[in-house]
Amino acid sequence: MKIEPRGKYAGVKVHLDGEEAGIFLKWADGKWSSEPNPTLIQFASKLGGKIQRLIKEVPNLLEDRTEEQIKEALEGDQEKIEKQLKALEKGKDWKVVK
Repeated sequence: MKIEPRGKYAGVKVHLDGEEAGIFLKWADGKWSSEPNPTLIQFASKLGGKIQRLIKEVPNLLEDRTEEQIKEALEGDQEKIEKQLKALEKGKDWKVVK
């Protein structure tokens, strides 16, 4: 599970691996009874803990971004995309470009 700030919006991005996505989907599909489930509780606790740690690093994480912050995020996205395209054109792994 990876949690990171959203650049242009308030909130967080959540990246789940296959097993984590499966746990979430099982819960969302109502496959678990209403009884507390240790796997689901562990998943939710892990997610909540990661969000709390990120808020300590980025105190305004849940607040709307200013126009200046949005512009900075867009320019960062553009720069990364340009680097990824160059890597792709050269036959390199575009996924590892930061």
